[in-house]
Amino acid sequence: MPSPINRLPDNLCIACSADGIKLIEALGNGGISYSTNGGTNLYTSSVSPAGWISLASSADGAHMVAAASGGSIYLSGDFGVTWTPTNLPTEAWKSVCTSADGKWIGATSDAHSYISADSGVTWLTNDF
Repeated sequence: MPSPINRLPDNLCIACSADGIKLIEALGNGGISYSTNGGTNLYTSSVSPAGWISLASSADGAHMVAAASGGSIYLSGDFGVTWTPTNLPTEAWKSVCTSADGKWIGATSDAHSYISADSGVTWLTNDF
């Protein structure tokens, strides 16, 4: 008889490269972990623990995006090893996304949507 499958936590976020080799994961108010070997080894990234709500990855995994609910949007350009907060305001973030090449980034909150066409250097805003 097969063993039961345990339910994953509601606040678990995972994003990976198109080939599944580079990945990041965050569990709620913890930090972000990264792997460059499909999850065989997970390492702790430089970002401080936060209430992570959404993660996204470019196709090659080099560019990663993370949203902390009630916090900031963070960007990584080194496969999730180090993270830098964007200049976006603190909001109740809901989700983030990125294009295959990592140049286009999107973020949504309860009240706004933001899009960047230059890897997060500048942002356009739209109110809901």
